[in-house]
Amino acid sequence: MKTLNQKQLNKIGDDLYKKHGKSLEDKHWGEYVAISKQGKIVLSPDLNEVFKESLQKLGPGSFVFKVGEKAIWKWRGLQY
Repeated sequence: MKTLNQKQLNKIGDDLYKKHGKSLEDKHWGEYVAISKQGKIVLSPDLNEVFKESLQKLGPGSFVFKVGEKAIWKWRGLQY
């Protein structure tokens, strides 16, 4: 399995947010969104809920953002 460096992860995260998260800013500013590489999303005002629900629904590898703000995590779950 190929490990991505931080620059590559940042690029993937930026692209995912632009494509799938930016449109949420008008109605969901300040909430948290998990976005899978396939573009599926989980949205919640609670960060812990987004982590938990995204792992269940999307599996490991999703990126988590605070909508409208430059805060990002890659949620790997149990897969590294």
